[in-house]
Amino acid sequence: PQGGQVAYLMGRGTASQSVAGWQAGSYTLSFKAAQRAYPSPNRQAIRVWVDGEVVGTFTPSGTAYESFTSRAFEVIDGRHSILLEGLDETAQQTGFVDDVRIVPVAAAARRPGGDALVLDATVRDFLSTRPDFQVDTDRFVDRGLVAATLDADGLPVFVGTPGAGSIANASTFGQWFRTTPGVNREAAIPLRFTETSPGSGVYEFSDDRFYPIDGGLLGDEGGSLRDELGMPHNSLFTLQLGTSLVYRGGETFAFTSDDDLWVFVDGKLALDLGGLHPAATGLVSLDGLGLVQGRSYRLDIFYAERRSGGATLRMQTSAVPAST
Repeated sequence: PQGGQVAYLMGRGTASQSVAGWQAGSYTLSFKAAQRAYPSPNRQAIRVWVDGEVVGTFTPSGTAYESFTSRAFEVIDGRHSILLEGLDETAQQTGFVDDVRIVPVAAAARRPGGDALVLDATVRDFLSTRPDFQVDTDRFVDRGLVAATLDADGLPVFVGTPGAGSIANASTFGQWFRTTPGVNREAAIPLRFTETSPGSGVYEFSDDRFYPIDGGLLGDEGGSLRDELGMPHNSLFTLQLGTSLVYRGGETFAFTSDDDLWVFVDGKLALDLGGLHPAATGLVSLDGLGLVQGRSYRLDIFYAERRSGGATLRMQTSAVPAST
């Protein structure tokens, strides 16, 4: 869109640059990308690396340039490397990248009353050989799989019958949100919620291709886990996000996920979207939960992506967290 040069990524082609002058802090990488139109619209996916760490993957939907912003990442003072990698294995698909920018997160993460807020989440990576993952049975929201309250560790408890929701048993489920040597590996990731319109007070995280650990942790299993476009991803993981909020009256949440998603407010189940299912949406109104205005309450969100082929996570809220 701007300037006299564009990165041309065909097949597994790459474009890289070493950039000096970084100051220590949090950043995102943004750019505009499009598919090549000839001989027909291509389906190239672009993986983004900073210092050998994957910070995002993007597949433009068509030949018009679209904007992409990576997840936030941390750097120290000095020089750092950026690499853009095409993911097409056929060597036939081509994407274009332009207008690459390095954006300090601190400049955008004002709260409240700013245009964005950032919450830290924990992702745990699983292999396809583990029970409960890469199974292909349920195709619907399966409510009632977890207890109505969190356990003493602040985690959900499986109460379904063995096999319900394509979950083997309470023991395997107990590993989903606990870091367990030999079973999973964890990483902290920031989730950036942007204000839907200036001054609205409504913040949204939305990613219809949510693959935050591509190339990291336990890896992409040799490219065997692919999305609906045939692109490889690290797509078997759980996510845990906890924060606190002050209830003032009228706050709402909207969530869309595939697969499982459970939301707990004050340790009590407020939204149940359990099971292996296509993208499903649920709403939570804090007014209906018996909360006391002016008091602080714990919000806990538990999400699982248990099958390759697609990953959607959207969260929208008018409740600004008090702390992370």
